[in-house]
Amino acid sequence: MLAEGRRRWRRVLMVAALPPLLLGLLVAMVPLPMERVDLPQAYRYYDRNGELLSVLISRDGFFRMSTGRKEIPELFVKALLTHEDRYFYRHPGLNPLAIFRALVSNARAGGVVSGGSTITMQLARMLERRERTLLAKLIEAFRALQLEWRYDKDEILEFYLALAPYGGNLEGLSAATHFYFGKPPSMLSVGETALLVGLPQSPNRYRPDRHPLAAREMRDRILQEMLDNGLIEAEQMKRAVAEPLPERRNEAAPLAVHTAWSLRSNDPGRHQVRTTLDRNIQQKAADLLADYVKTLDANGISNASAVVIDNRSREVLAVVGSTDYFDSERLGANDGVRMARSPGSTLKPFLYALGFDQGLISEKTILYDIPVNYGGYSPENYAKNFRGPVTVREALTESLNVVAVKLTAEVGLARFHSLLQAGGLTGLNKDAGYYGLPLVLGGVEVSLL
Repeated sequence: MLAEGRRRWRRVLMVAALPPLLLGLLVAMVPLPMERVDLPQAYRYYDRNGELLSVLISRDGFFRMSTGRKEIPELFVKALLTHEDRYFYRHPGLNPLAIFRALVSNARAGGVVSGGSTITMQLARMLERRERTLLAKLIEAFRALQLEWRYDKDEILEFYLALAPYGGNLEGLSAATHFYFGKPPSMLSVGETALLVGLPQSPNRYRPDRHPLAAREMRDRILQEMLDNGLIEAEQMKRAVAEPLPERRNEAAPLAVHTAWSLRSNDPGRHQVRTTLDRNIQQKAADLLADYVKTLDANGISNASAVVIDNRSREVLAVVGSTDYFDSERLGANDGVRMARSPGSTLKPFLYALGFDQGLISEKTILYDIPVNYGGYSPENYAKNFRGPVTVREALTESLNVVAVKLTAEVGLARFHSLLQAGGLTGLNKDAGYYGLPLVLGGVEVSLL
C-alpha cells in the first residue's frame, strides 16, 4: 500500500510538472524573430575627436542608431525603469503584479487604460508588429520569456533603446537625442531625459515638434515621478520644467556630406566611421568658402570646393565639396573635391622643380616666351601675347604657357609624366604620349583631393 501510494504521488507530480517543462522546451527551442535587431542602421560619420559630422538615412528609410548600454546615462535608465518597469531587473520577463494591476485598472475604467507590459514585452512587440489583441498579448508574453532566457537584462535594455520609436522615422535613443537636441545621449539634461522616457509610449501623440502641449504635460508628469522617487531634487525639477521643448527636428545642414556619401558608396557595410576630419576646421573652411564665393557671384562663379591637409601627417582635416550640398539650383550635391577636372596651371610648379632637380634651370635663368610649333601644336599664353626673354621666376609667377610647354619638351615629357604618377595622380592612367605636351597646362583630369 505504501509503495502504491508513493507511485501515485510521483505520477501526480510528473503530470503537474509537465506543462512547465513543455513551456520551457518551447521557450528554448522556438526561434526568436531577432531580424529587427539587425535592421539597417543609419550611417554615422565622426571627426577625429569623435564628434558627429553627418548622419545618412538607412537603406530602408529610417534614422536608426543603436546605442551601447555604457552610452546611456544612469539617470535615464532609472527614470525609464521607474516609469515603465520598476522590477525589470527582478522579473523573468513577465510581472504578474503589473498585469493584475492593469486588469483592475482597466475593469474600473471600462476600457484599456493600462497594459501591464514589461520592457521585455514591449521589446517583443517591437520585434513582431501585430494588432493589439489578447492573442497578441499572449504571444508577447511568450516572446518575453524567450528573450529573458537567451539574453541578459542589459542586452534586452540595449535592444529596447535601439528600436524604441520616437516619432516619424526616428528609431532608437541616439537618433532621438541627435535629431531633437543635437547631442549624444550622455549629454541629456533632466528635462530632455523625462521627455524621451515617455515619448516611445505614444510617439505620434507626444511628438514635441507637432504636439507641444501634450508633450509638455507628459514630460512634466514624468518629472514629478522622478521627483517622487528621489531621482532628482526639487530645484532640478524646477529648472527642468522651465526647459523649452524642441520646436522642430534638428535638420541643420550636416558637415562633410559629400565625404559621408563617398564613404558610404565605397563601404556600404560600415555604419559608423571615424574620419581624420576636424569638425572645427571643417566648419571654418565651409564658412570661409561660402563667404568667398559670394564675392565672385558677379563673375558668374556660384560654387567652389576646398580641401585642408596637414602637411606633416598628410591627414585630411577638411573637405568641402561645395558651398551648400542642398542647393540644387547651384548643383550643390556635385562633389567638386572628388570629381575629375582639369587642374589648370597647378602642375607647372612641379615641372619647374624637375628642371631645378636636373640642373637645367635656376631662378634667374633666361627663358624665351616666343611663338613655337610642335607638329602643328602652337601653345598660347592666357594674355594672347608673348613676352620675349623672361627669367624663370617671371615665367612661373606669371604662369606663362608657352615657356612651360618649351620647358616640358626640354625636361622630357616622359620624365614629367613619371614625376606626376609618382606623386599620386591616379587619374593619370595612360602613357605620356596620350597626353602630349599640353599635359603641363592641365591636359589631364584629376580630382582636387
